[in-house]
Amino acid sequence: MRYCANILKFFLPMALLFSACTGSIDDDDLDDVLVADSVSVPFLKDGKLVVLMSNNIASYYVFKGQPRGFEYEMLRLFCKENGLELEIKIINDFDYLLDSLVAGKGDIAAGNLTRTKARLQIVDFSPEVLRTRQVLVQRLPDDYKKLSKNQIKSRLVQDPLELDGKTVYVNAGSSFYSRLQNFADENGLDIETLTVNSDLGTDELVDMVSKGVIDYTVVDENIARIHKDIYKNIDISVPLSLSQSIAWAIPKGQDGLKALLVTWMDSRKNSTRYNMIFNKYYGSKSDLRNRENYLAIQNGKISSYDKLIQKHAEFIDWDWLLLAALINKESRFNPGIESNFGAIGLMQVLPMTGKRFGVDSTLLRDPELNIMAGTRFLQWLDNFWLKRLDDTTQIKYFVLASYNAGPGHVLDAMYLAEKYGLNPQKWHGNVEVMLKNKSQPEFYRDPVVKRGYCNGIQPVEYVNKVFGYYAFYKAFDERKTSIALAE
Repeated sequence: MRYCANILKFFLPMALLFSACTGSIDDDDLDDVLVADSVSVPFLKDGKLVVLMSNNIASYYVFKGQPRGFEYEMLRLFCKENGLELEIKIINDFDYLLDSLVAGKGDIAAGNLTRTKARLQIVDFSPEVLRTRQVLVQRLPDDYKKLSKNQIKSRLVQDPLELDGKTVYVNAGSSFYSRLQNFADENGLDIETLTVNSDLGTDELVDMVSKGVIDYTVVDENIARIHKDIYKNIDISVPLSLSQSIAWAIPKGQDGLKALLVTWMDSRKNSTRYNMIFNKYYGSKSDLRNRENYLAIQNGKISSYDKLIQKHAEFIDWDWLLLAALINKESRFNPGIESNFGAIGLMQVLPMTGKRFGVDSTLLRDPELNIMAGTRFLQWLDNFWLKRLDDTTQIKYFVLASYNAGPGHVLDAMYLAEKYGLNPQKWHGNVEVMLKNKSQPEFYRDPVVKRGYCNGIQPVEYVNKVFGYYAFYKAFDERKTSIALAE
């Protein structure tokens, strides 16, 4: 073993400062899913429900660094009450949402999906999650504020039949496209239905109508009502369909999952809990009806501190999204938070650590100084593990575990991994296993262990959670980039 035991003397205080093994703040992450012991779901691998979702204000989005969305919260509740772990995979291209499900990439697809006859040919559906109808979105006259209601109406399409000879833009893979085609055929109309880039969703199309880039699009009414509060110059009063069911798509042949959804939805639909979640997103007091909040969501803003995070991430050569994920896990971007163990601010820096990196404890509630102290510690950990790991792709796992539990406990796990025939240079399935084992006497009393007991499950879950947020943020950042390129 080439690790020097005397290095422990150097970082011993540091290990205590950030150690989850000596105790840490127990934050109830929004996306934590509690797994019940009473329900068995043998038809799902490892008790995990993999859900493919599109990024929109109806289903799944980021707000103040946290995952949100009506369908997301309903799925989270379903998993919590049925002993399942929820894993979200974002499909940025809506056209491929159902294709990805059929290809076996997930167990459920959710994206404000209308249950249609065409879709039922390739997938099954859960019971109805909510009911809505399709409406036309059109722009009000530029001088609408000076006009009477009757004058405004006279300049708008008031009946779907008036779409004859007009151009409507929709996503090719949406139910809106087929509905418009059928409506035009049924009524002998010449409606030019143009499809847009498949990575542009409903939210972007409504924005294009508001800005005058296009004249018409079609949106489900539940979403259109939110847009109407944000874009004052649009009209959503013209329905294009009767009521339709929004549901979750399931691969053909998954009868066990479908039966479980039927039973659960029957008990949950229109319950108090369901209504609370529904009103949170579609009620009059929804955060989504606030223009500032909506724009923050659309612009892909993770927190109020994005620029500071980017600045200090660049200084230590980190991906700023990974640093943002760590800060989210530590404090939910709350600069005033203090743990029971004295850790302060965005990166939960303890006074001793702040002092070591030049920041007095009285200044740790200052967002920039807190991030400066925290990132300098991360830089120190980077250098520490760079000297001990041959594979640089593994460094961030060891750094994050050390930030949470202290490098001493992670070194112990490496010693144990080597002793028990595992690879001390690899995190997954090797060092992480032994870090978990440090909560058991036979392992933390082993002669190779220098730091004693550690509730090792906590730092392992910490690493998984941070990387989970990181994947989440990357997916949204990629979508934002693709939309900007399309524009």
